[in-house]
Amino acid sequence: MKKTIAAEILLVLLLVPVIYILTGRDEVRDIDADAVVSACEPYVTQDRFSGERAYEMSVKRNFGLNMNDYPAFVYYGNERAMDVNEFLWVDAGNEKGAKEVLASLEKRKSDQITAFTGYGPDQVAMLEKAQVFNCGRYAFYICSPYSGEWYDVIKKLVY
Repeated sequence: MKKTIAAEILLVLLLVPVIYILTGRDEVRDIDADAVVSACEPYVTQDRFSGERAYEMSVKRNFGLNMNDYPAFVYYGNERAMDVNEFLWVDAGNEKGAKEVLASLEKRKSDQITAFTGYGPDQVAMLEKAQVFNCGRYAFYICSPYSGEWYDVIKKLVY
């Protein structure tokens, strides 16, 4: 009887780390808009963004999202019609909300590719490399010649 209990305890102790590893749960840090702005600041000027965070109406127009529904966001866009450089970070409040936001971000990317196909090959190439992803309750849209660098910076900030 004691051997059975000891074997069960040992089995549980061995399974807990295995289950943790297999589920791949990464702990996401709490970040705020100021941290995102600070992390992204070097890329804002490099990417010819206006350098000012845009207002809710720009996000509503471009992504179909009402920013009043979310705790926080940071958006950098460009005023030139042929530029597709954009950055959007949304704190959706929870993972379910982030996945819903992600659907809007993926739609934006798809719509932009459709809009520029046929006459904007440079824009389409940049859009195809755009990073659209979520980390926990946060959703991100990064379309830039430096999307890979932005992605690395964001991952370090969040994890």
